[in-house]
Amino acid sequence: MSDVTRVTVNLPNEVIEQLKALAAANNTTLTDAIKRSIEINKYLTDREKEGSKLLIETPDKKFQQLIRT
Repeated sequence: MSDVTRVTVNLPNEVIEQLKALAAANNTTLTDAIKRSIEINKYLTDREKEGSKLLIETPDKKFQQLIRT
């Protein structure tokens, strides 16, 4: 296992509930849900910096551009 640093963060209860829901949906821990969220955010940020557009395909096969702020 790689080096690990313990981090303490203060998050609103709403965000904690969202993390718990993500962890449950993916059958994982809160730590893994946080780690995965950070990895996904970094990936999306890197793609945007390269000039890529983020698109979501809806169930009816249409595309919507995802605009992040």
